[in-house]
Amino acid sequence: VGNDISFDLDIINTFKCKVHAFDPTPKSIDWIYKQNTPNEFVFHSYGIFKEDGEILLFPPDNDSYFSYTIVKKKNNKNVFKASVYRLSSIMSMLEHEQVDLLKMDIEGAEYDVIDDIIASGLNITQILVEFHHRMPEFGFEKTNRTIKNLFKAGYKVFNVSTSQEEYSFIRK
Repeated sequence: VGNDISFDLDIINTFKCKVHAFDPTPKSIDWIYKQNTPNEFVFHSYGIFKEDGEILLFPPDNDSYFSYTIVKKKNNKNVFKASVYRLSSIMSMLEHEQVDLLKMDIEGAEYDVIDDIIASGLNITQILVEFHHRMPEFGFEKTNRTIKNLFKAGYKVFNVSTSQEEYSFIRK
């Protein structure tokens, strides 16, 4: 979620559907509760990860940013434990058998989450993901491997941003 739900609101307004949003970071939680959101926007103050439990999240280098990461930082100030769940667990809790659209910008955790989604055989039609290969901990090889795994799982790319970081996949 960070501090931008414009995409979520556009989806709600265009398709008249419910959108579930997830973000365990205190700054985002504070921000979202100050917003006037429609009833179709359902916020959950936990994150998506490759396993259920708690993880340490590290703050961005710039204090004005919202994006915490699983990547350990030199600055350990404001590190916190976040509650997280596998997408399969979340779908079970919400009683969802499928996800029409999954949009992820989860600061490096996307690689493990996508591996878990594929291994779990979840029914997801579209996946929009920002890959963080610019982070030295991951690199473009990890992105390439993840894209190949998505292809093997039946997904096709239908859009790539000019930055070469945001990819849109569909499975028919």
